[in-house]
Amino acid sequence: MNEPKGPYHGKPEAQWAKVTRRLLARHPLKPETILDVATVAWNDLWATTVGAGRAKVRLAELAVPATVVGYFFEILFAKELEARYPGQWRGHLAKDDKDLVYVPDAAMSVEIKGEVLPI
Repeated sequence: MNEPKGPYHGKPEAQWAKVTRRLLARHPLKPETILDVATVAWNDLWATTVGAGRAKVRLAELAVPATVVGYFFEILFAKELEARYPGQWRGHLAKDDKDLVYVPDAAMSVEIKGEVLPI
């Protein structure tokens, strides 16, 4: 079975930046939206508490592994995006879904990637 050809296939490396700019210009998720949604999700994440009553603890006070923080961020990002654009964006529901599913055109769905930076 033939794999589908990607947008960079057959293009010299010197043209990759142009291809990337064209892909970004066509994509429904714009940088301004990503930044705004990420800021809301990040603030919500660190306002999260674990437990209830006297036992509750702010997530920021816990030594939570980066993978867990990343997973929580992904969920909150998807929920915020879905609330802003109902019927257009949603989080993953199935194993084969991307992290952010663009309902009108699954080809525009994306994965969320993060990086742990040294402090």
